[in-house]
Amino acid sequence: MSRTKQTGPVFNNYVTFRLLARRATGSGQTAFVVDEFPMPAKFCVSGISFFGLGVTATTTHAVYDHSTSSLTVGSGVHPTIQALTNGTVNRLSTGSLKAKNQVGGGRIIQKGSFLQYAITTDGTGTVPAGGSGAWVTGYFMEPISRGKFAESGTSSGERPVAGYLDFLSLINLRANANQGAMREECGIGVPYDCRVQAIYFDARNITSTTGSSFGDVRKNDSSLLTANLDIDAGQNQQFRIDFDSTPTFVSSALRDFVRGDKLSLYLSTGVSDVIPIASVDAHVLVWVKSHVRDVNVAADIAVGVED
Repeated sequence: MSRTKQTGPVFNNYVTFRLLARRATGSGQTAFVVDEFPMPAKFCVSGISFFGLGVTATTTHAVYDHSTSSLTVGSGVHPTIQALTNGTVNRLSTGSLKAKNQVGGGRIIQKGSFLQYAITTDGTGTVPAGGSGAWVTGYFMEPISRGKFAESGTSSGERPVAGYLDFLSLINLRANANQGAMREECGIGVPYDCRVQAIYFDARNITSTTGSSFGDVRKNDSSLLTANLDIDAGQNQQFRIDFDSTPTFVSSALRDFVRGDKLSLYLSTGVSDVIPIASVDAHVLVWVKSHVRDVNVAADIAVGVED
């Protein structure tokens, strides 16, 4: 990896945004926007991961660039809306997204355009507020500041960079109450090869009477931690887990993820303990070890694009 010139911020490393269903989606909704924010600079999407709990019947999920197009099938960052099965990660890699040079865009989000998370339901399908999320990984293709900037590790500003840090933020997508056994409350498909460096665990608005509320972060359903984290111990509900903490990581091998591995948040509660929906976060700091690229994407090969 090339060293960065100290002339300004690096803008083209990977970053992951978490979009959350901030509004409940009732039955019979078409492309109902549940979260959005405007992009501060030109941004290229490299991967998307959907996960939902409490999802009923038929619900479909999509990420859109809502600048000029209406929210219809084919107008999103990926060509089709994605059906979401309750409790199953739906991961879209580069080959499932629109090509970067496709007429009309969609995969490249222009500065000022809204990155939107929308849900569609049939006559019986519903999604509770906080019950699903979309994790969008990509890289900025231009500096947010118009001052001097550094191009690091690549020959072009419109290329992604590996070798930097990113946050993969997990949040409980359903309430957990009187749940003695550990239960998965969120899961995403890791968008690139990476190594976990630290985990920042934050539990707020929980009700604890037994002192038996615990948290865990897992790789493919195997715990990363040497012991479950006591998230109601002494009212200290914010934790940092790294090499020197207690608990610490189970092993060096479990900290290494390859693209597509599942990263999950698990929770348990004792009698009369309650963890409301969207009240526990696990922010996982990772070192990005590889680029996101699909060599079989014909449109990308044609223009020499690296993802």
